Amino acid sequence: MVHISIRLGEEIANQVEGAINEFGYSTRTQFINESIRHRLKELKMDRKKEVAWHKLLSEHKPKELAKKTWSKGRTMINKIRGPRFSLKDFLRYKHENEYE
Repeated sequence: MVHISIRLGEEIANQVEGAINEFGYSTRTQFINESIRHRLKELKMDRKKEVAWHKLLSEHKPKELAKKTWSKGRTMINKIRGPRFSLKDFLRYKHENEYE
């Protein structure tokens, strides 16, 4: 194990102490190790996203990219929101179910 010594400003040191107490860490070392691991995972994921975007943008022409992005976005919205109904569909449904 490597020993590293750091200096923190008073404000961030107080925030670290507060987080240690609030989230139940037993030591500063435990909190700092977990924080560093978490940040390294974030950086790795950010790098993967950056590479994916670069690859996507370099392989497609702008119009093709816009069309694919719009299509995928619309598909995602429809999955979340469900099917879309027009006013005509609504009135037909209301009329069919009016006498139930």
